[in-house]
Amino acid sequence: MPDDMPSASQSASAASAMPEPTMAEVRQQAAEWLIQLTEADTEAQRAQLQAACQAWQQRHPRHAEIFRQMETLWQSLADHADTAKSERSKGGRKALIGTALSALLLLGGLQLPSSRYWLADERTSTGEIRQISLSDGSRITLNTHSAVDIRFDAHTRTIRLTEGEVLAEVAHDPQQRPFIVENRDGSATALGTRYLVRQDADSSTVTVLESTVAVKPRHSATISKVYAGKQLRFDTQQAYTLMPAPALADSWHMQRLVFEDAPLSAVIARLAEYRPGLLKLRADTQPLRFTGVLPTDDGDKALSILQQALPIRIQRYSNYVVLVDTANADARKPAPDQ
Repeated sequence: MPDDMPSASQSASAASAMPEPTMAEVRQQAAEWLIQLTEADTEAQRAQLQAACQAWQQRHPRHAEIFRQMETLWQSLADHADTAKSERSKGGRKALIGTALSALLLLGGLQLPSSRYWLADERTSTGEIRQISLSDGSRITLNTHSAVDIRFDAHTRTIRLTEGEVLAEVAHDPQQRPFIVENRDGSATALGTRYLVRQDADSSTVTVLESTVAVKPRHSATISKVYAGKQLRFDTQQAYTLMPAPALADSWHMQRLVFEDAPLSAVIARLAEYRPGLLKLRADTQPLRFTGVLPTDDGDKALSILQQALPIRIQRYSNYVVLVDTANADARKPAPDQ
């Protein structure tokens, strides 16, 4: 064995030290491998992809387990295609891929909304943006797939954000009750009038548009003041560095997303929040960046604008499965998670 080759025990130790991938991440990667293998145009391409896929499976035990499960389901779906001829045809194969990938993602356990989302006082579906007038004259606007509980009493005005993002426009209260947006990570108390609170998977963000907001992480005694034009990310334990707020951070409430020199990966991730199903950047191997405005209420138009501005290729396998790649993807056939 060459000196620079790891031993079996070293490989096992390295694998055990790797961070545990989430089930959703592994399912999506496995589905992409199946697409790549199905799309291979030559035996040489297929052999190269199979070798790369095998290496991916060996990187973590969960990779191989999930890939075998999804490969079995994929083959079962393929066996139920109308005819072998339709599978061999380009259109038939593409339809099969779209149907199979949709089923793989659904049967494979896409994360469903939590019970808190369904039981919330107010909620929006994917792509929906809704403004709500409150009893004190304030207004809140819910972004796509967001949910809040509203609790007003004699002492406080509280908006409990359970998922997504909310824009709060706070009216003066004759009773002097504080206006608070609280969520999993902590609270944001208005010392002024207009601000955004967004909850992501591992942290939350407060963006102040007017006046000042006091932010307190749930398990910290520290209170941070965030002024107009600033943004603060925080989790349950701490607040992070105060940053300038993005330009027109609240543009989504007008069904527009404004990007300024944003990475393509970030643009696709934001658009995906407003589109049902799967919209994903297959490989981000080129430093493509975008400046412009995209609509949130017309996903196809947004992708068309993006395609006109950047050298990208858009593959639609169904209404719910859309993959984006760089325009020269056919020549290099990128492998997932590489």
